[in-house]
Amino acid sequence: MNRKNAITLLLLTFLIFSGCQKKPGFSEQTVVSTAKKANIPPKGFFIENRKVPGVSTSSIGKISFQNNSTQSGPDPDNGDEPVILGAQLANPYTVANMQQAVNTLYGGNYPISATHLYVRFKPASVEQFITLEESEDLELQDYPMDYEVIQDGDYYQDPNLGTEDFGWLYTVVPAGYNFPAGIQNELIDSLYLPEDNELLEDMAESMAGGAQYRSRSSASNTVTIQRMDTTMETFSFGPQPCGCAPDAIQCPVTPGCEDGGGGGSGGNDPRIPRGTIEVQDVRVCSNQINNVPVRQARIVCKRWFKIERTYTNDQGQFVSSKKFKNKVKVNLKTKNQYANVRKIRGIRLWQILFPVKKRIGVFDQGTFTSIYHLFSKPNPTSAYDKELPYWVAVTTHNSVLEYHQYATELGVGQPPSNLKIIVTNWGFQRDAGAAPMWNKCSPLSGDFSSFREYIEFYLALSTYVSQVNLFGFLKNQMDVVIGYAALGGNYNCRLNSNNIKSIAYHELGHTSHFAQAGCGFWRDYRQVITGQILFGAAATKPYGDGNQNNAGLVAVGEMWGYHCGFIFTNRHYGNGGAFGGFGVGFTALSQGIDWPNNGGLNAYLNAVENFNPNLNNPNRDLWQWIPQGLPYDLFDDRNDYLFNPALPTDNVAGFTMQQCFNALQSDVRTIPAFRDRLLQQNAFSQQSQVNALFNEYNY
Repeated sequence: MNRKNAITLLLLTFLIFSGCQKKPGFSEQTVVSTAKKANIPPKGFFIENRKVPGVSTSSIGKISFQNNSTQSGPDPDNGDEPVILGAQLANPYTVANMQQAVNTLYGGNYPISATHLYVRFKPASVEQFITLEESEDLELQDYPMDYEVIQDGDYYQDPNLGTEDFGWLYTVVPAGYNFPAGIQNELIDSLYLPEDNELLEDMAESMAGGAQYRSRSSASNTVTIQRMDTTMETFSFGPQPCGCAPDAIQCPVTPGCEDGGGGGSGGNDPRIPRGTIEVQDVRVCSNQINNVPVRQARIVCKRWFKIERTYTNDQGQFVSSKKFKNKVKVNLKTKNQYANVRKIRGIRLWQILFPVKKRIGVFDQGTFTSIYHLFSKPNPTSAYDKELPYWVAVTTHNSVLEYHQYATELGVGQPPSNLKIIVTNWGFQRDAGAAPMWNKCSPLSGDFSSFREYIEFYLALSTYVSQVNLFGFLKNQMDVVIGYAALGGNYNCRLNSNNIKSIAYHELGHTSHFAQAGCGFWRDYRQVITGQILFGAAATKPYGDGNQNNAGLVAVGEMWGYHCGFIFTNRHYGNGGAFGGFGVGFTALSQGIDWPNNGGLNAYLNAVENFNPNLNNPNRDLWQWIPQGLPYDLFDDRNDYLFNPALPTDNVAGFTMQQCFNALQSDVRTIPAFRDRLLQQNAFSQQSQVNALFNEYNY
């Protein structure tokens, strides 16, 4: 029997017979035990206000760093602030220091061994970084974990490395961890990390801070501990609360029978970080705002080398499964099994590979149980506002969850898992996105020249970033781009939540299409758009005029993307949606018009119903050959011609969104092929009416 099992057996035996066991109705009352009182050290027995690495002491109880200022021009760091380190702190959790703390606290010699390793990695390539970040799923940070922080920030620049060099990445792994082959790594320290023993942590941290102790044990298993470096009352410690054996180093804490390391019971335990994260849903020129939950986002709690990862639920709430002492840093990351949302940067481009990370704050036990953070849209704002990308990233993150939900409701296939999404304000294209699916469907060739214009159009102009480096880091690490550079620079009315969500739903519609049609279809589709960006007329970029080779791929793909953008946004905000209607003043942009709620239709349905394939107005729509309104006309029961003779005659009704999606197969590369497959899959239902409708759309 090993040491841990022996300790567990002794504990269980004691609990069966001890009077410290939980009584019926215990959860409804507060129990105060003499053991708890006996194991509370006198004030000052441990060094108080101990320094903790990774946090700025001035930030306790509030967000570590937040700057809402608006800049007048582009910043190579995109508003990010650097981490500035102070002195290296003595590590309390080395095996050697913890061994001394164990022997002192428990009054004897109780050998311990490493439970974890403090290590660092230096990836040499994107592939190695992704192995660490995703395959190994390590909680990485780009600065040492045992240094004081003078200024908390968004990135750390190693003074010994260039800005575009992969930096050292620091983390904690279990003892016995199998290091991935070929990736440079270094062991910094072997650690002993107690699971839940606050007194032992206090002892170890105080000893590392210079406090000196001696102890002796008695026949009654009571340990008398004296602090030697200052005059202090002695501390009598009973190392068997609730049945713990004398050598039970990781003594479990049971409500009412604690080892003196804190208090609380059930959901009120002050050592368990918990809280709620929300984001502003901003509509109608910032006049309609609701605070909504940030759903299923990763929450990381850190103190020294103790790391807990959890996720918010659909109500935006999170609860740590680990207990902490004071000065815990809490971060949010836009990452889950569905997607990894990142933001563009101008330098240190390799850090684009991290998900967006936002410091929620640094907290002590007085605020653990009431953590709250709201991602607000800066107002007034510009593309260069420091806080804007966080609001966009979190809104995009939520949109992915919503898309999955609505796709299930509507019978649309799900996107691939673990999408790589970039939010950017530096592309040439305004108020738009893209779904190149480079991560899920790699380029046939590594030739940079064929993608440079694509990158500048959607991601970042060469004015702001090194195109070669950006392509090198992202060529196989990007599926979707969400642009938040607003049309006309109007960040009050042109960059609202519905705008971001509509773009996101559009691009996620493409990812569902990709999952069904496959990589061969997508490479050809992507190549047509790239060709138009490279060689097409400036006025018709990126889709062309409909007469280029393989224009049908664009017509089919963008028809579906636009359809999803309108329908999913209506589902989210419209009748039956999260807010029970758009509200006064809400509009949806289509063919150069802001369509309002009208004729019994919410704005986004009004916009798609009023799509005119015969507009013939280049000042309003250069891509009217893309039949944005066609799928909805297949299943709605309204003939738009009766309301406006300029619109198509629509005598088709009853098809479903699922039936339309099912027709988007790999060999469906033109609108007529989409029509034929739809009829074939549905027993040629309403064939003459369907043919007439497609003819109204000039197909």
